[in-house]
Amino acid sequence: MGLAFEKPEVALDRYPYDWRMKRFMPYNPNLFFIMGQKLKQPDAKGRTWWDKPYHISEYETVFDMAQDIEDSYISMNWFFKCSRRGEFVAVFDHICIDLDCYKYETNPTIQYHDLGENYEILLKFCDDNNIPRPSNILSSGRGIYLHYTFECPVPARCKGRFQATHRELLRKFIPWGADQATYDFSRVFRLPGSVNSQHPRRHPCEFLDYRGQFYDFSTCATWFFQRNTRITKNRR
Repeated sequence: MGLAFEKPEVALDRYPYDWRMKRFMPYNPNLFFIMGQKLKQPDAKGRTWWDKPYHISEYETVFDMAQDIEDSYISMNWFFKCSRRGEFVAVFDHICIDLDCYKYETNPTIQYHDLGENYEILLKFCDDNNIPRPSNILSSGRGIYLHYTFECPVPARCKGRFQATHRELLRKFIPWGADQATYDFSRVFRLPGSVNSQHPRRHPCEFLDYRGQFYDFSTCATWFFQRNTRITKNRR
């Protein structure tokens, strides 16, 4: 595609690298993220779901504590208030595409469910359909997550373009069972390292493939809406 490039050295000095999620974190010390959990049984208040905001300074501790815990989730974006409502989103650093390809037996629109050896079926689908290859491929325990990671966190003033780009990517992955409702800013996804209790073998959410590619958000967004124009990004 020519849109992605390897981890840029210049960003290493400006943004801390998060090896847990394979992304660059914002340097703003006043941000929050959200952790959540789906409960097997209603708690004393009748809730089957709970979530809680944490300060960015607590990120590593909370992330590590949630490992191996069933059905743990994390917000896709960062917020400037202790809430994951879309109006409070501050920055975002990647797009997550949720592929429910395991539903292929009951959903006739799903044409693909096997990634192939070394993911060649998925990657060939991207190449054949002029879609950028994902930065990371993860197992959600039953389905697949595709991460398109940006070279640096993107501010909320770009959220219109971010959401439009997200929706366009979701549309392109319909043959893989992409969940078309997962483009809102308050969305949470399974935490890598946590366990999916819905899998018969309690399969963990985990990284399958780390490609080391990062996207310039502006170039990537422009490309999606000028598909007849060849836009390339030189590797750094």
